[in-house]
Amino acid sequence: MRVRKLLALTIAIVLVLGTFTFGYGTEEVSETNSEVEEPVQNPDSGDQQEDAGKENESNSENDNKDNEDEKPIKGDDQQESNPEGDKTDEKDENPSKEDDSSDEEKDDVNTDQTEPKGQEKEKDLKPEDPDGLRRPVEIKSPELERPRQDLSVKVSSLVENFSVMTRQVESQPGDIFVNKTATTLPDECNLWEIELTLTGHDGEQTSDTVLVIDRSGSMSGNKFTEAIDAAKNFVDLIFDGTNDSNHRIAVVSFAGDVDVEINFSSNKVDIKAAIDGIASPSGGTHTQAGLKQAGILIDPSTADSQNVVLLSDGEATYSYEINNPNIYATDEFNPDDWIFDTDYRTTFSVPESAFNYSDTVGDGTSGHTIFEDGPWNGIDRYYRHGASAVAEAGFIKNGGTTIYTISLDNNTEGEWTLDNIADPGNNYTTSGGDLEDIYQEIAGNIVYAATNAVITDPLGPLFDIPGINGSNYNSLITVSRGSLAWDDTNEVITWTLGNISASDPATMTYTVEMDPSGFGQGLKLTNGDTYVEYINIYDESDSKDFPIPEVESTCQPPQDYGTLTIEKEVWIDRVEDTDNDTVFTFSVNGETVTASAVIDGQIRLPVDTYLVEETDFGGFTPDTVTQQAVVTTEGATVTFVNRYTTPPGNIKIIKNIEIEDEAVHEGVRFNLSPLANGDGVLSGYTDSNGELIFNNLPVGDYLLEEVVPLDFETTYTTQVAVTPGQTTEIKVLNNMVENPADQFVYNGSSIYGYKYNAMEEVLQGWTIELYEEGNSTTPVATTVTNSDGFYEFNGVDEGVYVIKEVMQDGWYNITPIQQTITIGAVGFDEETLHFSDDQSLIAALPDSNIEFVAEGRIGDMSGNATHELNIHTPTYNIEDDFWNFDWRNNGVPVPFELDYDGSTVTFTVDGEELTYANVTPGQI
Repeated sequence: MRVRKLLALTIAIVLVLGTFTFGYGTEEVSETNSEVEEPVQNPDSGDQQEDAGKENESNSENDNKDNEDEKPIKGDDQQESNPEGDKTDEKDENPSKEDDSSDEEKDDVNTDQTEPKGQEKEKDLKPEDPDGLRRPVEIKSPELERPRQDLSVKVSSLVENFSVMTRQVESQPGDIFVNKTATTLPDECNLWEIELTLTGHDGEQTSDTVLVIDRSGSMSGNKFTEAIDAAKNFVDLIFDGTNDSNHRIAVVSFAGDVDVEINFSSNKVDIKAAIDGIASPSGGTHTQAGLKQAGILIDPSTADSQNVVLLSDGEATYSYEINNPNIYATDEFNPDDWIFDTDYRTTFSVPESAFNYSDTVGDGTSGHTIFEDGPWNGIDRYYRHGASAVAEAGFIKNGGTTIYTISLDNNTEGEWTLDNIADPGNNYTTSGGDLEDIYQEIAGNIVYAATNAVITDPLGPLFDIPGINGSNYNSLITVSRGSLAWDDTNEVITWTLGNISASDPATMTYTVEMDPSGFGQGLKLTNGDTYVEYINIYDESDSKDFPIPEVESTCQPPQDYGTLTIEKEVWIDRVEDTDNDTVFTFSVNGETVTASAVIDGQIRLPVDTYLVEETDFGGFTPDTVTQQAVVTTEGATVTFVNRYTTPPGNIKIIKNIEIEDEAVHEGVRFNLSPLANGDGVLSGYTDSNGELIFNNLPVGDYLLEEVVPLDFETTYTTQVAVTPGQTTEIKVLNNMVENPADQFVYNGSSIYGYKYNAMEEVLQGWTIELYEEGNSTTPVATTVTNSDGFYEFNGVDEGVYVIKEVMQDGWYNITPIQQTITIGAVGFDEETLHFSDDQSLIAALPDSNIEFVAEGRIGDMSGNATHELNIHTPTYNIEDDFWNFDWRNNGVPVPFELDYDGSTVTFTVDGEELTYANVTPGQI
């Protein structure tokens, strides 16, 4: 430490010598701003502390020195001139002279404030230089002016107040003026702008206000001009011609020094002239000194309202010395941003008695100044000049004075300082454009007609604020000051305003919209009862009602509307089809509406009675074409029903039975059953013409079966399709056979037949058994005839089978009791084929696994074929047929040949070929 201090002393000596050679170095500006010297104790500090009532024991020896000398105060006519010099002597520094230094001098200024860790370093902060000093400038503590007690202003004020009370005026102090208007928005018939205004006749309370204006170097340019203009406007707001004598304003300016531009005065011309006379910005920022001076001026005030309004744009770069500052350096601080490096700085908890107002610390370039320089890796301690200013503000507020601050384009440290100097809620931040608005609001807090004003403003029953809700009301309601709340349920605005004053009129605006139900109904009130509650100048609760605007909409009154719903029901063959998407068209009041069973049709119509007509039935038959609909505000519904019934079809049977060249047509029985479920069998007999007609049959597929008389062969069992609206004609031919017992029909892999008695009546409940050939003991399957005498064996494998009936007691057979049926494939080479009783034969081609069915018709008894032979696969329709080829049967097997070449099946009988083409393996 000794080595470093010796080095610092050596550097200081060099710098002092350098002032003679180069004209620059560390400056201490004297009262004349002409000497450059080391900082010394101010010999007048004792006087200042004693006058302020803040005695500093460490300087007690200087307490009696020059204690009769006081600095004159501008604007105080009873003050004596300053024996120590004029205003120029009060300035601490003259940066304009510093700016004239040569470039060489500027370049020689050492700005390197730190050294790397591991070496001894100076822990002073790197200069921030917010005021553009370019180099450290140490100063003496500014001289502060102490006004003499002046009671003449107060007496004069009382006299003037009395004279005001005796004048005949339209309003009295404390009166509140409220108004509410509604203005129709351009080109709108149901939108109005609502505006509420509040002002007042300010009360007779007295006020003293000190304007403290920063004139440091950073305030130069437009910023300073705007600050001066706004301050003068503030003066006009306070002195508005009403009870001006009740109010006084003093003006203090500060930089590194402090000037009282004018002591308390009620003459706004003099005050504004003093503001105009503030010196051009230069030097550092001694915020604490400016506040100290304001406190000295405001301290003896007995006004009802005592205020300090401070405007500054930068952090404090000077403050008063603190006795034993280590005690108050408790705020952790890391100025160099070094890892694991924690230093400390002073706080605003310093008591007034700890300040040495005779000495100023700081060099004008930074908000912090080191006062204890520890080792390179140790703890350093700093003055925080802004914290000292905050402490000074606290001393002023303790005396009942309200402090307002305006932070103009400030940095973080500066804003922290001003925010903490001000009373809660009295700190303002701006970039300069709204300075006058801020001063206006402050003026309204100093001079007012009422306080704690709250406005309650409900909307009228026919009015709304378009689009408003509980989250966006601040964007739809505008107030000049104060805060808002919105009750979305009851549609009530609550405006918490605060003070009502002549100097700061308050306004609230928003837009309302009338409900259409109010159109054409004459004048309507835009709001409910609107009122303001406040505390008057007598400190009593009071209230005042607003006038309520009445407006009339020029919009055409709307008709009441309702919704007509058209429902559609679609029925197909007596079953409702709710998924049917057929679109139906309707005409209503000249408009076209569509609907379906899936989607209802809707149309919005004025309340009235309408005829709804269906114009497009979509191929369906409507139950009704028109319906009447009574549309109300609650709507109306009509239902149209459309139906579709599939036209029935008919089956006509023409029957020929040839017995020895005689045709017998009458009395042949046929059964017809639907294939869909097999239920509901229809039966009938041919008439004398051999015809039978089944009429009005639902569309579908049916099984037509002939009930074969004894001694006749079955010639027709087929599937018949009923076509809508058409008659299907079927011709059936039977021949008598030699073996009347052949009542059995083979169709595919099924064996079925009928059981009759001698009277050709069906026999129900008879047991029919199926045996494999050669096994007469164990039946393969057993079944029982149904009510039609019908029996059937399904899923019968390839082979030869014997069908037996179980004779019941009391019965005897007139036909063979059993029949032999062959089921299966025939070979590839020449085989024999015997067709009888319309029996089908299934032949399989082992190499291709393809099956086909060959069907034939027996001709006359001479064996002449008169009908077709056809061939097809079991699951496909007839592919081809061959008519009238000659073959001999008479119970004699007929040779045939079957070939398959991979695509075509060839069936040959007596040299005649029948082919089935395009057969693909796996097709069946």
